[in-house]
Amino acid sequence: MIKRGLSEVVTTVLIILVVLASIAIIWVAVKPLLQIGEELDSGQFSVSLQITKANYDNNTDIVGVNLRRNAGTGEVVAFQIVLIDIVGNSAIVRNDTLIQELEEKEIFVDYSSYGLDNLAEIGIAPVFLINGKEKIGSIVDVWKFGDGGIGFLGEGGGNNGNTCPYGNNIIFPNTCDVRLTLQGYYPQWNSNEVGIDLTGKGIVFHGSSLEANFGDSIDDFLSYTESDIRISLRNYIQNRGIDPLTDDLIILDIEHPIHPSDIWTFENDPVYNQIDIINNFAIRIRVAREELPNAKIAVYLSPLDKVGDRNSAITINRMRGFRTAGQFGMFDYADYIIPVMYQWFEPNTPNHDTLEQFTRMHIEEFQTLTNSVGTSMDVLPLLGIVYRENTTETEMLITSEDQQFQMSVVQEYNINLTSYWHHPNYDDLSENYFKSVKVVPAVCFCD
Repeated sequence: MIKRGLSEVVTTVLIILVVLASIAIIWVAVKPLLQIGEELDSGQFSVSLQITKANYDNNTDIVGVNLRRNAGTGEVVAFQIVLIDIVGNSAIVRNDTLIQELEEKEIFVDYSSYGLDNLAEIGIAPVFLINGKEKIGSIVDVWKFGDGGIGFLGEGGGNNGNTCPYGNNIIFPNTCDVRLTLQGYYPQWNSNEVGIDLTGKGIVFHGSSLEANFGDSIDDFLSYTESDIRISLRNYIQNRGIDPLTDDLIILDIEHPIHPSDIWTFENDPVYNQIDIINNFAIRIRVAREELPNAKIAVYLSPLDKVGDRNSAITINRMRGFRTAGQFGMFDYADYIIPVMYQWFEPNTPNHDTLEQFTRMHIEEFQTLTNSVGTSMDVLPLLGIVYRENTTETEMLITSEDQQFQMSVVQEYNINLTSYWHHPNYDDLSENYFKSVKVVPAVCFCD
């Protein structure tokens, strides 16, 4: 009895000793990891880094990244840039550029020696100096080049004989159909002949083609019969030599005497009924569909807030008017609705850095609009080639960097057609502009 009791005690003591020894061994191994975690926690999670812009050129294998460091502590001595191409190949490149709090810098990475092709995304991880040792943090921001990557061909690119730089592993972006539309006429040049980086054309029909005339009163607008509107449109089409069976893009620019952006102002109007006004817009769009049965019919609406503020009065009111218009059938015979996304602010001016939120707001807000049966409308962004809010007496052409950045943002959405607009009086300017400023992803010209 006594021996058996002692044996049980010894066994219990031995088990306890083995457990304690195991805990000690595990602690020795885990403690350094916990210390590293504590060290990183103390700095990493108070450092905020943001990729504000990124673009690359497959002709030079160089990617440019605009990196902003927001407020936050932590000694960041370098960055690890993670590059991933469309087939999943990746590379990690160190960059020793120093960026202070609230500072933004553009850094360039040459990826020619890493065997990467069409880039799909970039990730940024900070490198910290903690207790005299470098520690690599986790990836804090990722920039995706649309669906499959956005690369723009350089001078002379486009559809003038360049070969596809992407081999057989092609993932096409959302928007390869990028057109130039002039008011009343087709551009007089052929993009395939002059190497312009555009994939098609279109025409903007002035409101007068549908008896929405400058100088008309609201009573005039409401009084035109369907027959009046149809005859006017047929004359417009015939006088401009447009094929009624065209399958081109036709933008209906109905702005007078009522602009679509003002539909909301008639909600409680004592004289004019808002639904009557919407119905008269709808009649004009239906007539255009019937007279141009194969065309891509797009309805010009309006810009929202210039800096992309979703909560501004101009955004809230105009969107409320557009939603009502959709519910009562204004878009039922249209293929697309158009957010007007002309860039406003020149580089190095206040609000220039709002371009991304401006672009995203317009697409995301307009993608909430529907027709009368609740079907979501396709969105066709209308872009421009000059900054609309000029600081000088002459119009400033939008830089290649800003054009490609805005197009890269557009590519992130389910957009299948995009158009640029410029006045026909400046047709030569448009031709020369698109010879040098490339806005269509290079992969779009692959067979």
